[in-house]
Amino acid sequence: MVISPESTLVLIRGLPGDGKTSLAKRLFPDFEHYAADDFYDALGKFDPSLIGEAHGDCQRNCYAALKRGASVVVHNTFTEHWEMKPYLRMVDELMWSGLVLRVIRVDSGLTDEALASR
Repeated sequence: MVISPESTLVLIRGLPGDGKTSLAKRLFPDFEHYAADDFYDALGKFDPSLIGEAHGDCQRNCYAALKRGASVVVHNTFTEHWEMKPYLRMVDELMWSGLVLRVIRVDSGLTDEALASR
């Protein structure tokens, strides 16, 4: 395991359409980026029955990157605290290495209709 003292895990949370992915790309261009949406992008369609697999894939990719010493940003909705728990467990496991955790909450202030149109 090669964790660098500068390794950071950033969790960006917010509603669908709030701009999490855009913010992640703008603020953390040199980090590895993961989201549950990546699973569906690779699949070529959204299938709600695969949501557990999508999140599991995201978590495995994140963990592998952190163990390699990469800094990682995960941009998922994280609407409930329990959705962050797998990532918080990663931090607990790797905290001896100096891994830093940052959580950013995005609130675009857009109306429900504007978010739905995105």
